[in-house]
Amino acid sequence: DQGVLLDGLKQGGGAAGIFCAGNATIAGNRVTRCNGVGIYLDSYSTSFSPLVTGNEVDGCFKEIENYNYGCGLFISAGTGARPEISYNYIHHDTLRNSSRNYGGGIYCDADALIYQNVIEANVLLSDTGSYCAADGAGIFVDMNRRPVIFSNIIRDNRCATDAWRYGAGIR
Repeated sequence: DQGVLLDGLKQGGGAAGIFCAGNATIAGNRVTRCNGVGIYLDSYSTSFSPLVTGNEVDGCFKEIENYNYGCGLFISAGTGARPEISYNYIHHDTLRNSSRNYGGGIYCDADALIYQNVIEANVLLSDTGSYCAADGAGIFVDMNRRPVIFSNIIRDNRCATDAWRYGAGIR
């Protein structure tokens, strides 16, 4: 049976759908139309290894003034941790109206395994003027991280801003 979370609401940039700071399996859910991140993974434990598989995340949107990280899926983990993200459908999520938007589909600040996902039609949208950035509409990988990303379908993601645009697929 599929779990459904509809119209989740969380202010302040954290999780709106599902939040995980432990070694849970998050499987078979549909997270839709959230005002915030669909699935939010965050722990600096070296043994942090949640499995996120077989979920659909769609229609989520996030609007924060300065730094806007992740809309469909947010991953942040310490050295030695290995979150696993597989067989998910992450689509039609939007980061908007920030001076910097990172990772419309997936924001990755971890040495995660990311494979066999469909990541499509996510948008980074900003009209905040000449100093705004849109990076990694499909997947954004933070500096100094070494995730393993393979066998994903990443298509039709876009960075829509009048200034800096980088990596509509992966950056």
